[in-house]
Amino acid sequence: MLRMPDRDYYEVLGVAPNATDEQIRRRFRELARKYHPDVNRSPDAERLFKEITEAYRVLTSPSLRADYDLMRHRAQQARSGSGRTTGTPPPRSRPAWQQHTQQRRTAADFSSTYTSARSSELEAQQLLQSAMLAYARGSLHEAASLAKRVLRLQRHNAQAYEILGDVYRQERRIEEAIAMFTCALQCNPRLESAQSKLDALLRQRYFAGTQPPHASHTSIRWARYGTILGWAAVIMLVLAPWYLALEADGTFQGIGFVSRWSMALVLLMLTAGMLAGALISLSGAVEPIAQVVWWPHRQGLPQARLAVAGLLGILGLFAFYAAAFLYLLIASTQNAFHRTLNRAVVVVVGLTLGFLLSYAPGREQVALFAPNLLWFGVLCGWAFGDAVRAQQMGR
Repeated sequence: MLRMPDRDYYEVLGVAPNATDEQIRRRFRELARKYHPDVNRSPDAERLFKEITEAYRVLTSPSLRADYDLMRHRAQQARSGSGRTTGTPPPRSRPAWQQHTQQRRTAADFSSTYTSARSSELEAQQLLQSAMLAYARGSLHEAASLAKRVLRLQRHNAQAYEILGDVYRQERRIEEAIAMFTCALQCNPRLESAQSKLDALLRQRYFAGTQPPHASHTSIRWARYGTILGWAAVIMLVLAPWYLALEADGTFQGIGFVSRWSMALVLLMLTAGMLAGALISLSGAVEPIAQVVWWPHRQGLPQARLAVAGLLGILGLFAFYAAAFLYLLIASTQNAFHRTLNRAVVVVVGLTLGFLLSYAPGREQVALFAPNLLWFGVLCGWAFGDAVRAQQMGR
């Protein structure tokens, strides 16, 4: 059990009790540069640095600081009450053992409250980290459950609200997602990631894969028929080299690694990739490409996930297998698989296998270099599908 601190945390940092978070952080950086044991060789440097760090940790946590301020206020009231004098005769002083018992009770109450607050803080941090990892794995139900547990411990936790907003957006519960992002900004107005997501939802109302409010059952049914016909067209494009009996036409004869390709094969692969990318976007199977490949930004998610998204998006255009291998390696070690990227990669692998089987003259070249071209086509179709959805949903 923690004991009541010997020194006032505000005095330790040298700030006023009404200091802002920014003032506390600035003062902590100044003291850390001065008293860090690696810089300050005095015998008391390590002890002072520990006090400074502990004070900073408590005062920058909203819940711990609130509990500390309450206990500090009570202690000040107790001291001022004991030292107050009036015109009437002072009451008979209590025995020393009673005063000592009262002081012990006050210290025990503070220590118990402080310990409980710190325990809740640590538990909330662990639950929040678990919720982030669950969302990164695509376990939406688990992520939402963990985020709600965080809010039961800390009802003003902005990151928990943001995770719930991300989950609801993935589940196409757009109005609830807007409400969660709004709550996150109310708790932390400087949370830029939540602000950008909220702006996107408000600007492109039902852009996250849902049907517009005026969509009829007939239009939804025709959209499903269109998706089925689209995938049928993709299959026909993949099989075209086989039933057209394509042969190398010499167009790429001077380029060694694609010397046995034909112009018709290149056009078929590009068309199939673009059509497949548009279909996965229009069907809502993937998130908008702008939020995944080019500038993915989600507050609190593992940085590995953000890195591999851009890595696969750009490096995949030149060396798809190398990018995919690095993605699997980093994502598996960091437990940061990206569900949308997984689906896009599966589409590219499926198209590659199809063209590998249907184009006999240069199968080894198709196996080695077709994924780069197909990935480019999928990205283009994906972006086109997002633009169409944005236009349709914004009507």
